[in-house]
Amino acid sequence: MKKILKLYNNQKYRDLFVDLFLPFSVAKFYLGVIYANTRNLTEAKKVFYLLLMAILQYIFIIPFLVYNYSSLRIRLPRILEKKKVFDGEIKKVGLYCPYFDIFAGGGEKVSAHVADILERKFPDAYIEIILDDFNMYKVNEIMTLEQVNNKYGTSLKKTVFKMYDHGYLKMPFFRFEESFINTSQQFDLFINLTMNSYPGFGAINIHYYHFPVKTVKDKYFQELYSTAYDSYVANSEFTNKWQKEIFGTENNVVIYPPVIVDRYNKSIQKKNIIMSAGRICESKNYDKMIVFFQNNEHLLEDYEFHIVGTLNPNAYYYYDYLQSLIVSDKIKFFKNISYEEMCLRYGESKIYWHSMGYGVDYEATPGMLEHFGITIVEAMSHGCVPVVFAGGGPAEIVANGHCGFVWKNESELIESTSFLIKNPDSLSKLSEKSIAASQQYSHEVFESEMSKLIDKLIEEKL
Repeated sequence: MKKILKLYNNQKYRDLFVDLFLPFSVAKFYLGVIYANTRNLTEAKKVFYLLLMAILQYIFIIPFLVYNYSSLRIRLPRILEKKKVFDGEIKKVGLYCPYFDIFAGGGEKVSAHVADILERKFPDAYIEIILDDFNMYKVNEIMTLEQVNNKYGTSLKKTVFKMYDHGYLKMPFFRFEESFINTSQQFDLFINLTMNSYPGFGAINIHYYHFPVKTVKDKYFQELYSTAYDSYVANSEFTNKWQKEIFGTENNVVIYPPVIVDRYNKSIQKKNIIMSAGRICESKNYDKMIVFFQNNEHLLEDYEFHIVGTLNPNAYYYYDYLQSLIVSDKIKFFKNISYEEMCLRYGESKIYWHSMGYGVDYEATPGMLEHFGITIVEAMSHGCVPVVFAGGGPAEIVANGHCGFVWKNESELIESTSFLIKNPDSLSKLSEKSIAASQQYSHEVFESEMSKLIDKLIEEKL
C-alpha cells in the first residue's frame, strides 16, 4: 500500500492511475466529489475508494458501455447526415461555454467578448451562449447581461443564455457526444469556447480552445473531432504547439484573447504594491507566492502583496489554507470584485507577480502551465511591470528585460522584484514598455482577427 500511495502522490503518475482504473467519466466525477468534499480523508482511504469504484465500475458498467458504443457507431452516420448546410446567411449563432455563472473566469471572459463582437457583426442574428450540466455543475445563478458587462467591460444587449441538459451521466455511454452534436447542428455558426474535444457540426464551426484536452479517449471520436471544425483557434503559440502534437489538426491559427487595454487612469497614484490576480485556486500557486513574499519581506522593503480574483464557493478550502499561511499584515485579499474595482487595483500596483506552472513537470502535464495569461496583459496595460514564471503563455507575453522579467525559481523572482524596487527609474521605463507591449492584445486586434477568420470561412462555404 505504501508503494501505491507513493505513486499516487506523484503528479506524474496520478493521471495514469485515474486512466487505468477509471477510464470512464462518471467514476472520475465521483472520485472528484470525494476528493473535493472530504479533505480530511487519509491518502490510504482515497486510494481505497479509487480502487473500489474501479471494481464496481468494471462489474456493472462495461456491458452497458459496449452495447451503447456499438449502437452509437451504427446511428452516428445518420446523425452526421443532418449536418447543417450553410445557406449564405448567419441567422443563428451558438457559443458553447457551460460554466457561465457569477464565478466565471478567463474562458468566460473570452466568450463574452466573442458574443460582443458577433452582436455588432451580425446585428439581426440570434446569439446564444450555451450553458450545460457538464461535470454535473448546474449553474445556480446565471449572470445577467448587466452583470456580464460590469464584470468584463463588454456591451452586450441581446445575447441569450440557455441551459442545455446534455447529460453528464450519459458520458460513459457516449450519449453526451451524440447530444452535443445534435445541439451544434442547430446553428449557422457554432463556436466551441472550451477545452473539450467534442465535435461540432453546425454550418460553420470554430473551436477556440484554451488548451487541447482529450475529453474522449475513444480513437474514433478523436479522429472525428480532428476534422469536424472548419478552424481550430489557439489562444497562444504554446497552446497551438500542443494542439498539433496531441490532435494533429490542420486549419490551425493563433488569435490571442481579447484584453481591454485602454482603461489605464494616469490620475490613480501608484503605490508600493505587488499584485497577483486570477481565479483563486491551487493551480495558480498563490500559496507559493505568499511563502515567497514572507520569506523575503526584508528585501521587498515597504511593499504589500495583494491577491485579487474570483473565489468559487467550492474553493473555500483552498482560501482557508491560504489564510492559514499568512503571518504578515502586508498581504491582503480582494475577492469577487467588479471590473471597475479590478482596474483600480491594477492602477495602484507597481509590480505584477504570476507563478502558475512553477513546480510542474512540463512534458508530463503541459496543461498545468498558464495557457495564455489575460491578467498579465491587463496588469501591463495599467503600467504594472510583470515578473512571471518562465513557461507557457506568459513567456510569450513578457520579453525578459524588455517589458518585464521571467523567473524559474524563488531567487530569480525575488532578485528581479528587488531590482525594480531599488531602481525606480528602471521600474518607470519598464512600466511604459509594458503599456506599449499590451496593445497587441487589444480587443480591437482580437475583433479584427476573428472577423477576418469568420469572413474567410463564410466565403469558403459559399
